[in-house]
Amino acid sequence: MGKSGRRTKPDLPKAEELVSLWDTPEQKRDFIIALLLAFAQGYYKILECVASVDIGWVDVDLNARYIWVVRSITALLQNPEVSDFPGGLDPIVESVYPYAGIHDLDWRDMIAPHAEEFLNRVQEYGSEKKAVVPDVNSPDGMALAGWTVDVKHTVKVAEKYHARAQRELKRLYARAEGMGRRKRPRRKTKKKADAKILLMSALMTHHLGDPEVPNWEPLTQTGFGKLLGWSQSKVSRTMQKLFGPDAAKTYRRLCATEAIAGFLMKLEDGSLQVDGVVQDPACKLTGDSA
Repeated sequence: MGKSGRRTKPDLPKAEELVSLWDTPEQKRDFIIALLLAFAQGYYKILECVASVDIGWVDVDLNARYIWVVRSITALLQNPEVSDFPGGLDPIVESVYPYAGIHDLDWRDMIAPHAEEFLNRVQEYGSEKKAVVPDVNSPDGMALAGWTVDVKHTVKVAEKYHARAQRELKRLYARAEGMGRRKRPRRKTKKKADAKILLMSALMTHHLGDPEVPNWEPLTQTGFGKLLGWSQSKVSRTMQKLFGPDAAKTYRRLCATEAIAGFLMKLEDGSLQVDGVVQDPACKLTGDSA
């Protein structure tokens, strides 16, 4: 455990640590083949996790593990017990840093066939030699388990890198999609019609329904209520807002003088507004604009 309480990463085994643990050359060969298979899978997995996504960054730990895997495979193949192994390993890239060339190669068409071909070669060689996996309780079996644990940990590091790359790529795609999506203009909502506007409209409908033959007969509050669907109290309150405290008397006087002039102004959002309705000394209902 480190000072912070976190578990520290174990040191990677070095290729030079290959020592003799076997009684016969065949046992050593089988051990090497088993270890080769583990490293071949690690080699494939690192390349897959890095090359199959179109984004990357400098991960010193992962790159060190890639170098370790490549050097370990090379060291294993130098043992005389596997001197007849068909071909060696020519790494397709020297490192897995993003600008070292790995993203210049297509995963499906170039890198995957290369890694799969080497993995298949190791498997076919082991099958040909009828290699036996060492017993887990034997010295070489325990040594194999120790090395395999480090290879598996290397694979986990690669998978963690891949998962992070996928999340980052998804985030960038979502951001680009959001930037390209046009913002829909907000619909302008019409304001709720003011009671004065509705009453003025009713006045104009009743008195000026036929502009050539105006109707100057006053409409009763009951008539306004039926026309607008209002209660008598609402009609009375709105009449007072338009014509003042003595609304009914003022309204009848304006009808008698045939001088009601209603003015409505249409706003940009399509709603209507009573435009400056006032009562002048001549008892005319006028507006500032037509």
